[in-house]
Amino acid sequence: MKKIILALVAIFLVHNVQAASYTVVTEIKAMTIGDTGVRVKLKTMGKYENCSEKNWYFLDSNRKNFDAMYSGLLAHKAANEKVFLQLIGCDSSKKYPKISHVYLCDTTWCQ
Repeated sequence: MKKIILALVAIFLVHNVQAASYTVVTEIKAMTIGDTGVRVKLKTMGKYENCSEKNWYFLDSNRKNFDAMYSGLLAHKAANEKVFLQLIGCDSSKKYPKISHVYLCDTTWCQ
């Protein structure tokens, strides 16, 4: 019985873990702003997180630190500076990979 409970707990823990994906280091090609957040298109896109769309990534406006991430993206778009993104899961519509972290390449992250 003890082994069965441990096995079920292990399966539950593994099932709920979401691994992060990372984009390549590149410039921002386009951004759109909507009611629920910001869509970001990089010059080099990839299909991540098993979401249905591969043309945009999504930054949820309800996310903690949204303002800091959004302003960093805007500044780097205006300056043609490179960025890369950490993605975890899909947005609520299951279409777009969800941005969980923004790495700005005027810092040491892209070296």
